[in-house]
Amino acid sequence: MKVIVRLFYSFLIVIAANCSLAQTYNFKIFTEDNGLPQSYIYNINQSENGFLNISTGDGYSIFDGLKFTNYTQKDGLAENNTTCSFIDNASTTWIGHFQNGISYIENNRCYKLKQSDTLNTKILCFAQGNTKQVFFGTQSKGLFYIDETKKIVAVPTPNNLTCINKIIITANNEFVIASNSGLFFYKNISNKLVLKHSFSQFADYDVKDICISEKNKQKLFVVTNNSGVAIIDLYKGEIKKITQEQLKLENLNFTSILEDFFGNLWIGTFGEGVVKIDYKDLLNFDFSNISKINLTNNLPSNYIQTIYQGYEGNIWLGTFG
Repeated sequence: MKVIVRLFYSFLIVIAANCSLAQTYNFKIFTEDNGLPQSYIYNINQSENGFLNISTGDGYSIFDGLKFTNYTQKDGLAENNTTCSFIDNASTTWIGHFQNGISYIENNRCYKLKQSDTLNTKILCFAQGNTKQVFFGTQSKGLFYIDETKKIVAVPTPNNLTCINKIIITANNEFVIASNSGLFFYKNISNKLVLKHSFSQFADYDVKDICISEKNKQKLFVVTNNSGVAIIDLYKGEIKKITQEQLKLENLNFTSILEDFFGNLWIGTFGEGVVKIDYKDLLNFDFSNISKINLTNNLPSNYIQTIYQGYEGNIWLGTFG
């Protein structure tokens, strides 16, 4: 079964001499029966009003906590298959598609972004820094931005990246880009990228997802397909790797990574559910108490596509397969 899952924290408090504390998980599951257009979930984010925005394989959905409002080609989308979405600083919602470019929502109406369908590639991610331009990465055509007039502009990269899985724009307007050929750190000078650092340890690796630590903005968490998990100091270049043995996993098919509000690390896998590392263990680089959330403890699918934490603190998992 392919589902979107919401994880709620609950605590079992044992009153004893040593006051031990254990953590358990309760799931609430949403499928087509609850109003989702489809249960292949590619991306989840949240608008300022708290509504969840969900990209699925058969439409774009907004969840207000009670019901799903769905958008398809009939409502003006360029395509039903929605791969990612992003809400920019002006409250415009940008929606990436599998093949037919980009759509956007303004004032509750859907529009097709002109000429985006000519890209003929899958849109993988969006990002925005402290400027008005919205950047997006593609599966085979590289990096672009959308300017104030909604015109698409190509952004050449020094190493000619074609597949861009994730973009992070720092407070200093620097770009961290995860690609299928490695991990790269750039200066942005008038929308022209200048290579600041490439991480040779990830050369030719498919870097699937990255996230900046909220507790230490110099720290970057990285997951790669068939390689593993790493913690990087962006400015010092120091790298610590978390091994397959430490993670207690049979494979290294990673899809997503998230640091939650408490500093805990959530790692999504394709086939083995979710791995959770507590903040205190992460600080000590101690992985003896890793939590694994999968079919064995009632997670309905082991195939995690995306992980998101809402404003209220709940963890949302989008599954695929």
